[in-house]
Amino acid sequence: MLLVPCMANFLFEWQGRLAFCFPSLWLTLPSEPVGPHKKRNVSMNTKTRSGYGSNPQSETQQDFRAKRTVPSTRRRIQGSLLIDRRGATLVELALVLPLLMLILLGCLDFGRILYVSAVVTNTAHEGAAWGSLNPPTSGGWNQGVVSAAITESAGTLPSLTDTDITVADIPSGDPSAPGYVRVEVQTEYHMTYPGIFAYWNVPTTVIVTRRVVMPHHR
Repeated sequence: MLLVPCMANFLFEWQGRLAFCFPSLWLTLPSEPVGPHKKRNVSMNTKTRSGYGSNPQSETQQDFRAKRTVPSTRRRIQGSLLIDRRGATLVELALVLPLLMLILLGCLDFGRILYVSAVVTNTAHEGAAWGSLNPPTSGGWNQGVVSAAITESAGTLPSLTDTDITVADIPSGDPSAPGYVRVEVQTEYHMTYPGIFAYWNVPTTVIVTRRVVMPHHR
């Protein structure tokens, strides 16, 4: 029996003989002296067959674990980044949401002001139209103009009263030419959300005034 150092544990057939290899001993059956050239062959065979000495199952498991470790680490990093991004999004929303709500409420009230302005214009136009078709010398002419204007705005501007309407008969410079009727309507619009606008020093009441002038028709 001959003891020879080796690098790994494995069993193989070498030169027609069964050989057992241990981490630090080389056992051959049957025993045979090994020369320097055979030692070199043994070392070469050991290097070429080193794959048999390792544990394929353990290497496979290690490779599998290594492959699993990288994606799992990547997923943890991505998950942490996603959580951080969600937190940043919530902070950004908390900072921007009040401004967006203020802009939205301002747009709603601005639209309401435009609507009230259109109603007041139509009211003044209707009163001036009635006054231009009826001679100002007839009794109750001013009241007729006011009544026509209030009737026009009854369904859309119920808060309008007689004191909000001013009627004037404007004579022309030429006695032969007809004069003019002027109707002025004024009303107040109160903001829907006055508390928000008062905080930003924005007026909560808007005065809407419209004036219409029409010539008299003979």
